[in-house]
Amino acid sequence: MTLAAGELATTHVTAIGSLAKQTRDLASYAWMATGVCIGVTALAVPRFGFAGCAYASFAANLVLPPVYLRKSQELTPVTYQWKRGLMLA
Repeated sequence: MTLAAGELATTHVTAIGSLAKQTRDLASYAWMATGVCIGVTALAVPRFGFAGCAYASFAANLVLPPVYLRKSQELTPVTYQWKRGLMLA
């Protein structure tokens, strides 16, 4: 769950550009991540039990940042300091 919470923070950062312009896209992407979460839950919970839910949450939060980042860059280009971000990661 800690990994999922960390990924959620990157989701908010990459969604900044979309929030300013077209919020309707955010909902469709969130539903896509929900589908990923449900799919991974169906596969992981029988094998890993409660920890499978944490894996599913992490997988869903891995999907959102790249999708939000792509859409945000289309609407409002933001320059990120990639080297600094990689060092922090």
